[in-house]
Amino acid sequence: MKKELLNKVLLSLFVIMAAFSFTSCEEDETQNGWYVTVDTDQSSANFNSNLYIQSAVNNQLQIMNSEFRQKMMTESDAKKHFNAMCSELETKVNALELPVLDNTYCTVYLTHAISDPNGKSPVIASKKITFASKSE
Repeated sequence: MKKELLNKVLLSLFVIMAAFSFTSCEEDETQNGWYVTVDTDQSSANFNSNLYIQSAVNNQLQIMNSEFRQKMMTESDAKKHFNAMCSELETKVNALELPVLDNTYCTVYLTHAISDPNGKSPVIASKKITFASKSE
């Protein structure tokens, strides 16, 4: 009786261990071609009417994307890098102390250069960047 119970327990443990050892973790494929873009349709009217802020954002994104597009990384790494880029973008543009009205923000997307059958690049993540009004 004890031997039979012991065999069942050992067999159960073996089955559990085998299930975990044969399960593979699917890691994202490492790719390049990641980039960040502004969606003017999802940005505030104040952002769309402020050419100074638009220019500053586009200049910063151009600089950041030139390096970002070349990096080989997984999707999860690209998302982490995207969050860091968004924080840096917000800090750098706000540091310029450009004239900004309240409620000025833009929406930026993390996308990938690979397009779908409709010719659109997939949106992987998005973030709202808020701009502070100049302190007087």
